[in-house]
Amino acid sequence: MNTPKAIQNFPKTYRAKEMRILAQWLRAGESGSVVGLPGCGRNNLLNFLCYRPDVLRGEYLGSEADQIVVIPVDLSHLPTNDAATLYRVILRAFYWLRQQLPDTLQERVTALYLENRATQDPFLAQSGLYEMLLAFRSEGVRVALVLNRFDQFCQEADPRMFATLRSLRDSFKEVLSLIVGLHRDIIYLPNRQALGDLYPVLDNNVCWIGSMSEADSRWVIQQAIHAAPERPGEVEIEQILALSGGFPTLLRFITGWWLNQTPKPPLDRWLSLLSGEPLFEHRLKELWDGLTQEEQSILAVTFAGKNQVATRVKPDYQRILSHLVTKGVAANRPGLADEQQIMGRFYRATRSQPGKTGPE
Repeated sequence: MNTPKAIQNFPKTYRAKEMRILAQWLRAGESGSVVGLPGCGRNNLLNFLCYRPDVLRGEYLGSEADQIVVIPVDLSHLPTNDAATLYRVILRAFYWLRQQLPDTLQERVTALYLENRATQDPFLAQSGLYEMLLAFRSEGVRVALVLNRFDQFCQEADPRMFATLRSLRDSFKEVLSLIVGLHRDIIYLPNRQALGDLYPVLDNNVCWIGSMSEADSRWVIQQAIHAAPERPGEVEIEQILALSGGFPTLLRFITGWWLNQTPKPPLDRWLSLLSGEPLFEHRLKELWDGLTQEEQSILAVTFAGKNQVATRVKPDYQRILSHLVTKGVAANRPGLADEQQIMGRFYRATRSQPGKTGPE
């Protein structure tokens, strides 16, 4: 994951498709979930959303951006699992981004955070956060809290904390929205019932993060080779694009792998050589494990050439395949060998595990 400082170097057109969706949510004050497989770049997208207000203003929201602030809140590994800590962490998130806030709010945010940062009393911490949001309301500024790694938070959080978030959103519905980052759709959370009334708030809008556009993929490659003494030519870059499927984790790995090869292997050997790299297989397995069991099964039968049979016997085949296309792991056009190769590598990644024969 890139640091906020590194995010400043991202092109303004980065993840334009997804940014347009998220900008619509911000404009409408909508909450929702941002879902993407491990290694798809979800963290970078959410950081880009939070730390590039210049892009929101210049490319998506125009002057409306002056009345909207996007605050990243790290809920992973909370020091303690209680409401007071949750309130103080949110207060701190505002404080850390105070320089991005309108001048009229910076002093108030600083004062409220410093006043409440040491309190163990949940009522005082809640009151401090409520006062802060009242200040935003009085200035006509809307707030979107971005809660990345929300699935990890769900595994650790006390169920009452979900009710706390829902109550916070309901109390300031006209100025507050929640955007959460997940590896899988919220319906697949093992304890989704614990979300209670928060569930429909987050499930109402979903932004799927798939593979990157060619322009973004080429930018990732250029970032990886900017200091390298030897650079790949256009043919090699096209091969990297094809074999990576546009996933950032694979783009970076394949580019780094090519830079370390001496002598450079011919193009027709890349796939077989990469398949023997444990770290490459590990990245594929992470992507594979991010899929649901249904998606893994559909991917397997499609790769095995049994998709016509699956179409007849599984009514949901086309729906699931459509999800795979959105996630970037299936071709949206038949007969494209490169997209089929990445599906095949997902399939082989599971079959190669000891004691496993892959999905059937």
